[in-house]
Order: sequence, then structure tokens, then C-alpha cells
Amino acid sequence: MRSTPLITILRNYALAAALLALAFAQNAAAQTNYSKPYSKSLQQKDGTRLTVRVDPSNRLVEEILYGADKSILWRLVRELDEAYQPMSATKFDSNDQVLSRHKYLCLKGRIEEEELFNSRGTLLTRTQYFYDKKGRLDRMEHYNPQGRLLNITYNTSAQGAEPVMRDEGTTVIKVPARK
Repeated sequence: MRSTPLITILRNYALAAALLALAFAQNAAAQTNYSKPYSKSLQQKDGTRLTVRVDPSNRLVEEILYGADKSILWRLVRELDEAYQPMSATKFDSNDQVLSRHKYLCLKGRIEEEELFNSRGTLLTRTQYFYDKKGRLDRMEHYNPQGRLLNITYNTSAQGAEPVMRDEGTTVIKVPARK
């Protein structure tokens, strides 16, 4: 079995986090309501499609990323608490093998912190979410297991511009703007 380099995992995680930020940014209050059944599919310019299904009766949220060829790239299953806020999640590859596990801290109906673990339970990154006065996602700060800041993702889409991710203040990676 070939292992994936940590930097590739972190880059893929940062892209997924940016897509999650875009999903949150589409909600004006940046608070996701998982208490009602919901299903939505978002097509990306590269042909990939993210499908989100909310099942409040079982307190689950499933996100599936399909490739341009309609094959499953990964599947994320979130478990919700009694208040329908994310507690944890497990990400699976196309063969249903565990890729990562996530733990969430939610306050006031929104995610404040997320920890990402590999399939063996080793902490890879910790992400803190920050919101503006209107409750919209403002930025995400990504830290390594030792607490060193890896990068900051700014959600400038709240002001009408494209979101950007700054990697230690040097590299700017444009993320698709919300529609």
C-alpha cells in the first residue's frame, strides 16, 4: 500500500475546508441548520460535483464528491448531536476505506473548531473558524499538531470578492467564488 505524503493530505484538506467555507458563506448567517431534511448538489468548473444530504431523523449528514467521470472520489459522513450540530465525521475513499476522522466544537449553532485525524487517529491539523459581527464566516486558521499556523483562508466572498487562501503570507490560491 502506497502512503500519501502529509503535504498532499494537508493541501487536499485545505481545498475541502475552502469548499466547506464556501458552503457556509452561502448561508447569510454562516450557521447551518441540519434539523430539516435537505439535499443539494453543487457542480464545480472542473466537472466535479459535491452532493450534500441531511438526514435529521438519524442525525447524519453525508457529503459525496464525484469526479468528472461521475465516480466517487470521497464520502464524508457527519454525526450530529441532539441540537443537530456536527460532533464528528468520518471521511472515506472510493473503496469505503477510512481516510480521516474529524471532531468539531460547535457554539451558537456554528463550527468554531475542527480537528482532523488520519485513519490511525494521529492529529494532522486543527482549524479555527472566525465570524464577522453578522455571523458570516470571515476566516479559517489552520494549525499543525504542534500549534504552528500553517495558513489562513479568508472568506472575502461576504464582501463580493473571491475567497483566497494565504499560505504563510506568501502563496495566494484562488478558490472558486460562491454563486
